[in-house]
Amino acid sequence: MAIAYDKSDGDYVASSATATVSVAATAANELAVILTTNNNGAALSGVTVGGAAATFVGQYAYAGSQRFSIFYYYNPPTSSTAYVATATDATDDTEIVVMLYSGAASTQSHTPVPATATGNVTASITTTSDNAWLVSLSRNTSSGPTDAGTGTTKRQDDGVGDVTFSTVSLSSYGDSNGAKTPTGSYSMQWTAGGNNSYAFIWAISPAAVGPANVKTYNSIASANVKTINSIAIASVKTWNSIT
Repeated sequence: MAIAYDKSDGDYVASSATATVSVAATAANELAVILTTNNNGAALSGVTVGGAAATFVGQYAYAGSQRFSIFYYYNPPTSSTAYVATATDATDDTEIVVMLYSGAASTQSHTPVPATATGNVTASITTTSDNAWLVSLSRNTSSGPTDAGTGTTKRQDDGVGDVTFSTVSLSSYGDSNGAKTPTGSYSMQWTAGGNNSYAFIWAISPAAVGPANVKTYNSIASANVKTINSIAIASVKTWNSIT
């Protein structure tokens, strides 16, 4: 199944234990990619979606006291639902951005990768699933939100999308706006002026699909079948002459 971008939104809160944004998924079985930044050094205690815990993917501590974190949540509600990032420090400055995608797998396994540079920063990751999408967040220490460079579509920042960030946060959020095939090393670039730039990149895998009209295999729902006769289900186009 092909991944497709749906929508995104976010929030920034200064000197508060929580940052909250309310988002409604367009359809069932979407994947919410939740990207956060916070400034006071301590890791977030977590992210919840309508009170349920999101899955933690990884974090990147940079510039001494600042952190990027990535979470995800599969099949979020199609009604307006609160996404809440909670900091361990009640005086923290915290941002949260939610980007929603259809066609993604319910369980994700890539490990995010950090990057740093002076000025433009390029973050690279090796995909382990075909037709994965890349997602990334970035900030520059002083020159303003980074701009989308090669391989990057910006979805949110201080002047893009629905988020109003502080002038000190300087964060940008985006994706590859398309699938990466075959598996291998791919990059997203963020452009900026001088000073240090930081980025954190992750890859999301598409949902496995097999023959569209096969609903079960040996009484197992097709969505739960990963291989048939040692062949990955995504590579099986027909089964017993059924497409």
